[in-house]
Amino acid sequence: EAMAHVAKARPDAHFLLVGAGPHADRVRERATSLGIVDRLRMPGTTKDVAVPLSLMDVFVLTSFGEGTPNVLIEAGLLGVPIVATDAGGTRETFDHGRTGWLVEIPDATIIAERVLYVLGNPEWAKQAAILAPEFVRERFGLERMIKETLAVYGH
Repeated sequence: EAMAHVAKARPDAHFLLVGAGPHADRVRERATSLGIVDRLRMPGTTKDVAVPLSLMDVFVLTSFGEGTPNVLIEAGLLGVPIVATDAGGTRETFDHGRTGWLVEIPDATIIAERVLYVLGNPEWAKQAAILAPEFVRERFGLERMIKETLAVYGH
């Protein structure tokens, strides 16, 4: 539904759904019924997530349940702005308002509004692309992990 809202507002928008799962056929059928299947690519799984992420202007994750989604960390490291629902540890993986947008209510219209904001504000997206890798390195970098691990053991 969010893709359909974006598609209506942005005739130039195309959608890439990476991964595989038991609902792929249902997603394709729904995209067909919404009239956007010709703008949707579903290449399946990939061994190198950096390739599809590097093609994206915005990465969207609409999970209802998550741990800490590594894919958001990977998107941030590559400087791809994020729009994600508030599930599990999602809110910890990016800087809301600066490197992406956290959607607290999983509503297709709100998700689409945030995606359209990113697509319609190239200066914001450019700044997010600069800030996101810095945020990821600070929050999830090896130096931080070592420092905090040593602190736990009193060193």
